[in-house]
Amino acid sequence: MSNNNISSVVKLLPNILTTISICSGLTAIRLSVEGNYQMAIIAVLLSCCLDGLDGLLARLLDASSNFGAHLDSLSDAVTFGVAPSLMVYLWLIEMAGEYLTPNGRGWLWVPFLTFAVCNIFRLARFNVSLLKKSDFQGKGTFFYGVPAPAGAYLLLMPLGIDMLGQRFGFTISTQLLIGFVLCWVLFISILMISTIPTPSLKSIKFNLSKTRRVMILISVCIAVSVLLRETCISLLTLGVLYVGSLPLFSIRIRKNQLI
Repeated sequence: MSNNNISSVVKLLPNILTTISICSGLTAIRLSVEGNYQMAIIAVLLSCCLDGLDGLLARLLDASSNFGAHLDSLSDAVTFGVAPSLMVYLWLIEMAGEYLTPNGRGWLWVPFLTFAVCNIFRLARFNVSLLKKSDFQGKGTFFYGVPAPAGAYLLLMPLGIDMLGQRFGFTISTQLLIGFVLCWVLFISILMISTIPTPSLKSIKFNLSKTRRVMILISVCIAVSVLLRETCISLLTLGVLYVGSLPLFSIRIRKNQLI
């Protein structure tokens, strides 16, 4: 195989990762229909990781293209909009059981439909900002509104709470749980289409010595070990820290813009 052919294949890697992300998101829907919510959550989290990697690879390999950008947006709409909405909806009606009438199920779908649509609106706004090269991108240092992968991650947090409840033996009133989840879904939907500045990984830059680099690698090793041992607790903690950091990050960005 010639060097040109190898180069062409290598530059396809970002689109290959995006395609795998779509497959993972669609598989999450199938798993949730079958009632396997734990594996469905893992499938969506895998898509979140792939979504970050495909963009990074596209920049490193100089393989960005209009096709890749549109493919990524369509993938995000399915994987981080449709899939998590169906997952949480199916889980909630299974939890509610006899408390829900057929009419109640119809109304219960409204917040999840809102989430999926807000996700698509957010992606459309971001794509337009790329075409117009507007300031809505935050010059790569931050986003306006919660990104689609983060929105999906936050939407799935109630499932993690339910899994911890089953593990530690605490229960939540079904009516209270339904009310909390519906309010949470609407809250995340608003965050996605808002103009609140939210953190971007591109803004994280460090000038590290060799000693500090070793310490970071050790810290990553410990963090991954804890994540594998206590997955639900780790992911819920990260979600709470992310939501808690949004007001502080927003205040900091607003202050910098005024200077």
